[in-house]
Amino acid sequence: MRKLTALLMAAAIVLAGAYFLTTSGVDREFPINGDNVSNLNTEEIIRKIADAENLEDGSLLCANVDNFDLMFTSDFDWANDGAIRFFYTEREKTYSAQLRMFHDDNKYFITERTEWVKQERIFKLQDYLEALKYIPQGEVRQLSPDADGYSIEQVDYGVPNDFDRVLTYNQAGASNLDGWLIHLTVQPLHETADGAYNGSGDELIHLFYDHSDFTTTD
Repeated sequence: MRKLTALLMAAAIVLAGAYFLTTSGVDREFPINGDNVSNLNTEEIIRKIADAENLEDGSLLCANVDNFDLMFTSDFDWANDGAIRFFYTEREKTYSAQLRMFHDDNKYFITERTEWVKQERIFKLQDYLEALKYIPQGEVRQLSPDADGYSIEQVDYGVPNDFDRVLTYNQAGASNLDGWLIHLTVQPLHETADGAYNGSGDELIHLFYDHSDFTTTD
């Protein structure tokens, strides 16, 4: 019996050591910096993801419209545990993973990558994160002062002149801009009597973000 116990303990130690060796070199968790979307530390997020994916250059990280809607309160605090899909190309293969947010635990988690189909429409992940971070919150609230929350997604069509409810902005705030821009749509949401949220298309707000280093590939 003692011999069996010793063998089981030895096996447990080996398994624990193997787990440590396979996980200790990759840190896929890190703290969330604040509850508001304006608190996004875009440079740290890019650096952490690049480290986890063993990429020397964080600019290789990309995003596109094949992503998740993000939900926010009326003050642009995160309303739930969101996720952002990103991808990159390595040795002519495309890999995708997600940056998941767990706000109750105050942490981000980077999922393991999986091979993905080649993407034809590409935006830099950092530019997308900055477009979220610098949303002109005051101007959005002025357009929909009674909103109880917002749903935001990235789209890749249109220019500012195509729409009625439009805000153009950069890192300094709302501004008149020219050129090709990142396009986000903001759907104002209203809470119903049963606690659900809904919105109407005529309230949709189109946000166009400009960045001097912004890159898109057709």
